[in-house]
Order: sequence, then C-alpha cells, then structure tokens
Amino acid sequence: MNDIEKKLFHDLGEEKEVPTKVRTVIKESIESVKVKKKKYSFFKIALTTCACLILVIGIVYAGTKTYSVIKKAPEKVAEIEKNEEKTHSIYNNIEEQKKDTENIIQSNIITEEDAIKKAKNILEEYGFKNEEIKTIEFENNIESDMALWKVKTESNIYIEFDARGGDYFNIDISNNTY
Repeated sequence: MNDIEKKLFHDLGEEKEVPTKVRTVIKESIESVKVKKKKYSFFKIALTTCACLILVIGIVYAGTKTYSVIKKAPEKVAEIEKNEEKTHSIYNNIEEQKKDTENIIQSNIITEEDAIKKAKNILEEYGFKNEEIKTIEFENNIESDMALWKVKTESNIYIEFDARGGDYFNIDISNNTY
C-alpha cells in the first residue's frame, strides 16, 4: 500500500465518520469509471440465427424423408431388395450360359494332331509332299469370333485354317511372317 492509502485507511476507520467531501469524491470516481459492456451487433445475431434455423430445418427435412421412406412405405424398400435379388440371379444365369457357350465352342475345336494331319493334307494337295512342319500355333480371336491353327514349315510356307473345321484356309509361300 502507498503512503496515501495507509493514511486514508487510518484516517477513515470504522470509528471515525467519513467527511462528505471524501464521499462525493469516491462516488464521482466510481461513476466516472466506465464499465465496458459487450456489444453484440445486430448483423452477427441475425447471421447466427439464420444459420441455426437452416441447420434445424435441414435435419427435420431429412428425418421426415427418412421416416416416410422407411416407416410409411416399407413395401418399396422390400421391392428394391427383390429387384436386386432378381438382378443377381439373372446375372448368374447369364454367366452360366456364357460358360456353357465357351465349353461348346471349345469342344468344336479340332485337336493339334488333327490340325497337323490337315496341314499335311493341304501341303500334299499343293504339291509340297516332303515339307516338314516347323511350328504349329493356335490363335483364338475373340473380336472376329475366329479360331485358327497357324502352321509354319521348314521352307517358310505359312498355312492358316479354321480350327472349328470350317472351310477357311490360307496359304502364304512368301517370306512374310505373321
């Protein structure tokens, strides 16, 4: 405490009466001190209120829609589940049909031994009886739905023919490669 405060404290004790001048000075000093109050702007209050209202309205709307879908119309949800089950069963049937079709296609393809025999017959027809087969290769082209056997001989004669036993065949005696 300062000396002045000590003197005032000693001079203004409980047993002594406080002079009126001192009381007025104290009152004026208390009144002159401004108490800072928080000021809320109207814009901030309006913005916060609007944001809260929009949030609450959105939650209520979502709840109402969910309630109407699940509680009031459960047959639609069940209908969707049934449609999904039907879609899965149709998809499985299509996959099985594709596998069956592939098996049928694979069963119609001639074997490598039969392909070698056919290639030798073609070579004999065109006068190349003593020609030896160097390589034989199977090619399945999905885009054109063609399955071919490709044969190459020692003297670079290329033969390709349908692997399903069809009429297509091609002979190339030049030095071109596949």
